[in-house]
Formats: sequence, C-alpha cells, structure tokens
Amino acid sequence: MNEQVKEQINNYSSEVIDMFGRLRQLLLDSAPCEPEEKLWAKLPSYYVGKSFVRLIPFKDHINIEAQAAVSHKEELAGYKFTPKGMLQIYLRQDIPSEILKRIFAETLAEKKKKGGPYRSAPYFYTLSLSASAAASAAPSQNTPGPAPG
Repeated sequence: MNEQVKEQINNYSSEVIDMFGRLRQLLLDSAPCEPEEKLWAKLPSYYVGKSFVRLIPFKDHINIEAQAAVSHKEELAGYKFTPKGMLQIYLRQDIPSEILKRIFAETLAEKKKKGGPYRSAPYFYTLSLSASAAASAAPSQNTPGPAPG
C-alpha cells in the first residue's frame, strides 16, 4: 500500500481500516492491470490511465467513487447513493463483492471520452500555447509594413 494512503487510512477506526482493506483488495483483483495508488486531495485514489476509483473513508462508512457505479444502482437497491453518484457502504452492511468487482473492472477499463467533463491540465496548456502561438504569428497592427516607394 502506498505510504501516504496508509498514513491517511490509519487515522480511522479498526473497523473502517478493515473495510477499506477488503474494498481495496477487491479493486486490485478487479483491475485490468495494477492501478496507480495515490492520494488525490487527501482521498485514496486508484488510476488506470485517466480512469479512476476513489475509496473515501468516513467514521461509519466508505464512499466509492466509480464512474460505473450508477449503472448498477438497481442491483444495489439496499445501498445509498450520494447526490454525486457515489456508493455508500456502511460498516453494518455486507460488501456486495460481485457487483463491486464488475463496477471496478468497468470503471478502470473505460477510456476517456473526448469533450467529457474532465480535461487534463496538458489539454488546457496546449490551448493556451496554441492561442499564444497564433497571436505571435499574426501580423501586428503596430508593426510598420514595407516603406512606400
């Protein structure tokens, strides 16, 4: 486990640590390849390319942020979803392992769609460079033209 993630998780109760460990193992077993594990805004996150899953611990539950979770909402009728589409699993609830394996596999296998809501920093950097390059390539109105002859 990534040291920063481990430090963050160790701030919680043993029950939350145990549930986090089981969810993390399901995620690792379901991913198409080994995901990159890191903290994003102090949230344990698992990346395969631009796709990610976040396991967000709280004192009595863990939120799972995974793009494919909402498409399995009917199968997860006994579980709560946040307004942002995150699945909440409380300590007193069973972990729906088989459904989560599918959610994790589907989320981490998806490719980023062009024009989607999330754009990476290089995209914006490229746009600003393109605008700067276009401005510097255009003739300036303050630059004198050829001398009249």
